Amino acid sequence: MKNKKNIWGLFFIGLAGLIIVDGLNIVDGLNFWNVIFTILFGAGFLDGLVKRDSGQMILSGGFILIIWKNYIGLEELSVPTILLATVFMAIGCSILFGKKEFSYHGDHMNIEQEDGEEVVCRASFSGMTKYINSQNLRNIKVDAKFCGVSLYLDKAMAAGNDVYLEINQQFGGMEIFLPRGWVVDNRMKSSFGVVDVKGGDYSGVVTTRLVLVGKIDFGGVEIKYI
Repeated sequence: MKNKKNIWGLFFIGLAGLIIVDGLNIVDGLNFWNVIFTILFGAGFLDGLVKRDSGQMILSGGFILIIWKNYIGLEELSVPTILLATVFMAIGCSILFGKKEFSYHGDHMNIEQEDGEEVVCRASFSGMTKYINSQNLRNIKVDAKFCGVSLYLDKAMAAGNDVYLEINQQFGGMEIFLPRGWVVDNRMKSSFGVVDVKGGDYSGVVTTRLVLVGKIDFGGVEIKYI
């Protein structure tokens, strides 16, 4: 915590100095905003390094690359190309490793179990796995940013005929595991996102309808039956 405070404290002190330098026009040709955002994402990179968080480090480095790509001979790489490559690399590392590869204190992958009617899942910059064992499940809400999430519903039972799953996902990947007998009603909105249902050709008795609502921005949701 102290290291984190030191990083952001130095960032704001440096920001104040740059504002003064820019106002005095001491350095000709200084792209003020390039430097500001470089310091911002550099602080994010160092913060990720302190926390041993590979996803945060990769994303921060990717944004720095976008800022300076024209100065280091990478003009042919478009911003969307770099952004997507960075995001998918961060997602992959988060799903595979979480924080455990960079931690000296054991496995910090967030694994939780829930058994209530209302389930809330929030994750950012690290992997999360949640097992929902509720026997009277009604609603689930997932807020995920720059990370991978796995949601297991194979042991859950609905309180009624429907279970509502609200997903607000930005730059991430999500897996949902369902029992046979559940059907998916996809009502989600997306911006560069997709919902993929695998093995949804079930012809047996339908017990529960999973209603998907919310929005995906630069991500994907994959639903599997187990």
